[in-house]
Amino acid sequence: MSDLILSKPQAANLLGVHIATVHRLIKSGAIPHIKISISRIGILRTDIDAYLQSRRFVNQPTSNPCRDDIGNPIQGNNHG
Repeated sequence: MSDLILSKPQAANLLGVHIATVHRLIKSGAIPHIKISISRIGILRTDIDAYLQSRRFVNQPTSNPCRDDIGNPIQGNNHG
């Protein structure tokens, strides 16, 4: 199965960024590219997906020493 090849404008649209940002991402090596001709490049959809996955961040709740595991104040603490 062949992968979908995107143009820079298509990649920018998919990422929700300006085309200049896509150019910078390619130049920095953050997103690989394929040389289609002397003046044209393509970007694999799977490379865009991999880039997005690498940028994914899930917030983890931080512990609060003044509260128990379900958020209730700990009895007898002198905080706050």
